[in-house]
Formats: sequence, C-alpha cells, structure tokens
Amino acid sequence: MKYLSFKLDYVPQLQFSHSFAIYNYRMPLYCPGVLELSYIEKGSVMLEREDGMSFVSEEGMISPVLLDSRYVCSAVNPDELHQHSTVGIRLQTECKLINLEDMPAEQLFTGEIFDTKDNVILPLEYPIRPTTSEAFSLIKKIVYESTVRDSASAAMTGGMVMQLLATLSRETIKSAFNRRIMNASPGNYLYSRKVIQYLSENYQHDVDVNAVAEEMNVSSNYLSGVFKKTTGMTIISYLNRIRVEKAKELLLRGGLNLHQIGEMVGIPDENYLSRLFSKYEGVSPRKYRSTFFR
Repeated sequence: MKYLSFKLDYVPQLQFSHSFAIYNYRMPLYCPGVLELSYIEKGSVMLEREDGMSFVSEEGMISPVLLDSRYVCSAVNPDELHQHSTVGIRLQTECKLINLEDMPAEQLFTGEIFDTKDNVILPLEYPIRPTTSEAFSLIKKIVYESTVRDSASAAMTGGMVMQLLATLSRETIKSAFNRRIMNASPGNYLYSRKVIQYLSENYQHDVDVNAVAEEMNVSSNYLSGVFKKTTGMTIISYLNRIRVEKAKELLLRGGLNLHQIGEMVGIPDENYLSRLFSKYEGVSPRKYRSTFFR
C-alpha cells in the first residue's frame, strides 16, 4: 500500500466543502492540487481512476483522494440512498509517496518517521475507518462553518482542517503499526496484543515486566523477547511511550501541574517525567504546553 506524505507547516486552504444525499449517485472528480476527504455516511461508493484502478469506500469510512487524476465516483448500489460529507483541501507543499510497510515497527508507533514531525501521512486511494468519531465530527463542522462566511470563518475552518489532517494521520500510522503486529506469527501476535492491552489498562500503576509475564503465565525473558521481535520495542519503552502520550493529552487540558499529571500517568517523580518527556518529544513539558497556551 502506498501512502501520501506532505509537510503541514501552513494553515491549509479549504477549496470546497459540501454534504450530499441522492439516489443513483455518480460524479466525475478532477481538481489538480486538491486533496479530497469524503466521509461516507450512507451506502458504499466506488472510486475509479481514469487508468482503471479502483477502490470501494463503505459507510463509516473516510476516503482520501488526490484529485490530480480524473476519477468517477459512483454508488455501488444505485437503488440505495448515498450520503456523504466532503472537504477539498488545497495543498501548498510537495507531496511524496512512501511505503509505511517497510518502516520499523518502533518508528511507526512513535511517529519518528521523518527528521521533522510536521508531516501528514495518509493512505493513497485506500479508505480510512477511524476508531473514534472525531474525524467525522470535524468534517461535518467544516462543512457547516464554510457556510457561515463571516470574518472568522476562514480561521475557524483552517484550524479544523489542520486538526482533521492530524487526526487522520495519527489513525493512519496507528493502523500501519497494528498491521505490522498482525503479520507476526500467531503466537507472537497473541502475546504482544495481550501485553499492549495490559499496559494500556494499567499504565497509571507501578508496572514491571515480571508482573506482566506472570499475568500471562510465561517467563519475563520469553515475553520480552517475543514483544521486542514483534514490535521492535521493549515492554518498558512501550509503557513509557504510552505514559508520555497520556501526559501530552493532560498537558493540553490545562489546570494540572506536572506532579499531578505524573501521578495520573504512573510517574509520580515529576523530574523523571520531565526527563522522559524531553527524551521522546524533544522539548520539556512546560515548553510543549506553552506552544498551545500563549
């Protein structure tokens, strides 16, 4: 599978947006330099490129398409009601094609795929099925806001488009990481998924590898080896990553100091949390928060 990558160091321009509901849906698509993101709310559609390549996007999916080529989008079942909400985003930087499947699993999980972290990564001509409603909600809000047309609407839509692209990029990388794990042997996959689930549910507590291994009735050495082979990460490294990601979320909520956040993510020593955060994010927690709250 190929992925589209581009740098997002500007406020993106909304080229078009709309919601649509119709029977016997069929529509030609072509708008060079524009990335279309369509949320399929009802029915399924097939997108066929002029060279014959095609893919199907089902209800509850978001289909990213770079409209540099000509497409025809049509309902799979013309007798069913088709409904979608769509945004078209004018891209202002060079796009590159990459292959996430060749990336080490640890880089997929941490997002450290590039020297810079302001890259958006989306599947090319392959639908995304988001795991939360955030992306769907953002598309609907962008479509609505684009009809307001007051002095603040451009800024509002630009901010929401950036959030939408970042949300879908995160979903894309998470999905690629999960597929990498699924490609492991059945036994290794099962143990690794159990470790990930255990850590996700217990990261706020004092966790060590022996406790995780005991939970699964295997030795800690065996479990550590399996997890490292499958994910490219040690169990403790994965745990620390979860804790830092949770700390980032709490920092952006506001109202909590670093000691309180540390207690909530399983690292009560705020000095250690600060060092760990700086190691993984390249900035201190204080600087990370100040970037968003000035």
